Formats: sequence, C-alpha cells, structure tokens
Amino acid sequence: SNLGIYFNAINDLTTKLGPILQKIHRNKTVIVTVTNAGHKTLLMNFVCSCKARGFEISNLIVFATDEESMHLAEDLGVAVFYDERIFGHIPATASKQFGDADFKAIVFAKLVAPQLVNMLGYDMLFQDVDIVWNQHPVDLFIDPKGPYKDFDMLFMDDGIRNIIYAPYQANSGFYFAKCNEETKFFFRQLLYYADNIHKWTSEQGVFGAVLPEMASLLGLRIKTLLDLDFPGGFHYHRSPEFIREIVEGKAQPVIFHMHWTKSLVQKLDFMKQMGLWYVEDVCLTSDLLQEKDKRSVKDQSAKQDIGCCSNEALVQCIFYDKGSVTQCKGDTSMRMFESTKHFWPT
Repeated sequence: SNLGIYFNAINDLTTKLGPILQKIHRNKTVIVTVTNAGHKTLLMNFVCSCKARGFEISNLIVFATDEESMHLAEDLGVAVFYDERIFGHIPATASKQFGDADFKAIVFAKLVAPQLVNMLGYDMLFQDVDIVWNQHPVDLFIDPKGPYKDFDMLFMDDGIRNIIYAPYQANSGFYFAKCNEETKFFFRQLLYYADNIHKWTSEQGVFGAVLPEMASLLGLRIKTLLDLDFPGGFHYHRSPEFIREIVEGKAQPVIFHMHWTKSLVQKLDFMKQMGLWYVEDVCLTSDLLQEKDKRSVKDQSAKQDIGCCSNEALVQCIFYDKGSVTQCKGDTSMRMFESTKHFWPT
C-alpha cells in the first residue's frame, strides 16, 4: 500500500523536489541522507562534524520522515525534503535494535529517497547519518582521473560474509551512484523488491539480490570499496588492532561508519569513545532541541549554528574494552563484555 501511495504521488513529488536539487547541486552531484526524529542527534553530529572538520556540504539534502526532523534540518541550514503522504506511516521514534519493526519502516524511505534523486538526473552519495568523514568522499568519487571514474556504483564493504550479501558484500548505508539508464533501472527494481525488507530484516538483503542481477542483465559496473579505506562497525568490533592503527594515525581512512551496532545508545557511546562526536550533551534532550527549534524559527540568523556543535571532538570513556582514542580506565562496571580485556594493553 505504501508503494502504491508513492507511485500515485511521484509526479507531484518530483515537481516538489526538483527545484531543491537544482538549487543545491554541485556539478550535478548531491549528498543524500534519511532520518526520523529518533535519530536526529546523529544527523546533528554529521553536520557538526563536517563543520568542525571544514567539509563543504552545501549540496546535502535530508529526507526527513517527520516534521520534527524536518525542522531540525532547516535549523542546521541544510536542504530538506518531507512529504507526509509517503513518510507519514514511519514512526518518529528510534528503533530499539537493528531489524525491529521501526527499523524496517524507516528503511522504506531509504529506497524512495535515492530513487527520486536518481530519477531527476543527479549523481549522488547516499549515506546513513551515523558516519563521520576524515576526507571528502565525493571529491574522490567524481575525480575524472581517479580510480573510480569507470564505475556506475561504489559501495562500502559491509564486512559480513554470507550468501545473502554475495558477491559484493555491499553496505546500503554508504554508496555512490552515477545517474544513467542502468542505475535508473536498478533503483526502480529496488522499489519493486521493497516487500522483501520484512523477510530479510533490512534493505541490504534487497541490495544483495538486485545488484548481481543488474550486473548480469545490464552490465551495471559495480565496485566494492576497500574496507580499510572505508571502515565501520565491523572493524570496530572485530579488528581492534586496526582501530588502534586509526587512533595512532598509522591508518587514515576516508570515513568511519558506526554500523554493526544494536541500538542508537550504542552508536552514541562508541562514537564518543572514538572521538567522532561533536554534539554538546546539553543538546541531547528532546525538550531543549524543541526549544532551539522554536528560537531558530523566529531568528533566521540562528540557522547553521543552533548552539549545539562543538569545534572539537567530545571524547567520553564508557567501556574500557572497546575502541577509544584515549586509554579508558575503570572498574568492571566499565566493561561491555565480561570475558574481554582492555582495548589498550596495560
């Protein structure tokens, strides 16, 4: 039924979205992300981290699935798209864990948003909000002399190794897609497979099914990015030696994606430990954010600085047995798993 509503509204949606993309694009390229109110602190952190690290994101568009996250995006000074007809059924709360009903509901927006942008003729970087950049990835992907120039789609390596994700192991939370006839067909097919999200927990199973089919049928040129250049939660949990190399500056990845976590609470904890958090604690309560929303609506000069962004990473020790940029010390109450040792050798 949600897909039927979307198809019936698509002409109106493209008419509404087109002028926004026309205004913000850089060389026909945009950055796309999706959020609801429950995950808006992660959106804040992405924008704040880019501001602190000096990255240009004027071509970012947020697909908000409720009015609260729409207003926050506006207050952060980034372009936003919201339409109650197609997003009104999506809960505003954060999912309690990966794959639950709320998680599956918001995943629908992660199929609709890139399809709309692609249909309107734009290349795009699509990414989840639990990401922090160390380098500007779009600059690498669109370099006409770079190593990625001959590919239609670039995907972060998810880390998982099973038949559902084979052969590309593509992470659907960070990818770059050129706009051409092959990718337009691909994104349409994703929508037709949308009902399988309820069987496969997330949209990644859908990607795993459609990508090899499109490569075979259309010759879609797909590349899985080197995982050490685009690491994430898989490395955080499975490769502490590599995480120490990042902390010590021996490894310099392009981005870090804090996926492979069970809940929003865990994401925030791990990002704070890794020096990836830029949102002041005072701004993490809904009441305060709503008050700031009201203030910035009245005062348009408040846009892009609602008083929540830190210029430096806000580091906090929570678990001494998980990756951290500082040597976290404490008693067993600071241990995430009973059988694990200190992340930093003592």
